Amino acid sequence: MEPSDNDLRRDLARGPLKHGGFNDELKYNILQMADHGGPAKRQNWRAICSWSGAAAVLVLLTVFLINGLPRHPLQGHVKDQFAANHNTSNAGAFTSVLDPDAAFRSALLVGLRTDHEGGGSEPAHSDYRTILVAADEGHLTTMKEGDGILLPFGQDFWMIEPVKGNKQGKEVSILSAYPAADGKPSDPPALLLQEQADAREKTALDFKQLEEAPLPTSDARDEEQKPLLINEKLTFAGNQFVAVEQTVATDATEAEQSVEQQFLWVKQIEMLKGRTSLDFDVQQEAHVSLEDVMLQSVNSESRYTSYHDNWTIIRKPGRWVGQEAVLDILSSNKLNFELKDLLTALPKSVASFDRLSVPWEEIWQRQPEATDAFSSSAEDIVAIVANSKLHFYLNGGGLSESPSLEIELKPNESIVMMQWAGAPLYVERWKTEAKDLLETN
Repeated sequence: MEPSDNDLRRDLARGPLKHGGFNDELKYNILQMADHGGPAKRQNWRAICSWSGAAAVLVLLTVFLINGLPRHPLQGHVKDQFAANHNTSNAGAFTSVLDPDAAFRSALLVGLRTDHEGGGSEPAHSDYRTILVAADEGHLTTMKEGDGILLPFGQDFWMIEPVKGNKQGKEVSILSAYPAADGKPSDPPALLLQEQADAREKTALDFKQLEEAPLPTSDARDEEQKPLLINEKLTFAGNQFVAVEQTVATDATEAEQSVEQQFLWVKQIEMLKGRTSLDFDVQQEAHVSLEDVMLQSVNSESRYTSYHDNWTIIRKPGRWVGQEAVLDILSSNKLNFELKDLLTALPKSVASFDRLSVPWEEIWQRQPEATDAFSSSAEDIVAIVANSKLHFYLNGGGLSESPSLEIELKPNESIVMMQWAGAPLYVERWKTEAKDLLETN
């Protein structure tokens, strides 16, 4: 029997094809369509239109079979945007078998940030946690979890964590970095020192002094009301550089309230250590310029100009991506910047290992709702983000059929760090030293 258009549409609606390619039923239907009828003796226009419609559906079906039906909305985007960076050219036809001798060899530190919108008297803020994952007697396991971001830096481990306080009536949260082995700094952070100094000064002034003191001039008020750094958020943590999003409260006047402005910086880790002031000066803010990292100018469009040398690092499916903050010179608004993706990959000094060791097609076979994935530098582990979980698979010639470990992600939680140790010496050091530091900090 010749398949009708409805039959073909029903076949297309059955969902993604397994392993790509023709199955026996579909092959039989197409051969029947091609061989049906012999010489046309009484071909009329209705028959021609019917045959043309079926042929069009067959052409569409063939295109889908060649290119693969999308299993997730991101799949087509990833294939189009990242095909040059990942091995997806033969994803529809590959076969993979897990090596029976494959074993977990790596250790990793997963850095996570949870964003809280705030409400009422509580301002928006972020919390951080680090999870140490490694093999224990051949089984991948969560060895330890702790607050803050614990990351390898040189031959040591450093800790990055938010420090909260109050300045000029505003709740303030900034990032602080220090060598984890030294423990938390014993001296109060800059914003608490400033808070204590303000309280002492206010106590020292009695009512008579305040009454007799002359009103400050407008110039004096402008000098006192400097832009204030009120919040910092970590968006990326590598083994040398971090990406930080800052919120700054700009000058307030009697006519208008303070305006919050965003700045995006890439910094060396040490730049977050021992800061002494919350007063903000965009010209003096310590950072690493894009030209210093990429060794070339990236702003090639004459219509745009750099926004205070700002740039950042964000996560896209399967890789870390650099973005430059630019202003449209034709726009009258000089505060709202645009983010432009860098056309070149980040150097290894920024993202030391940043490629997938398996094709996206295999990732979607294991987790059809996958939105991101990471591979270990030793290529023995693939971590897949799907359905608010991190799924860890053994990799060796192919992925294991089921995950060996799953970690639940909190609401509004995102990955800011995935650091790997592959050499046996470093793996064992991480399993002992990093575990101890997560317990004590």
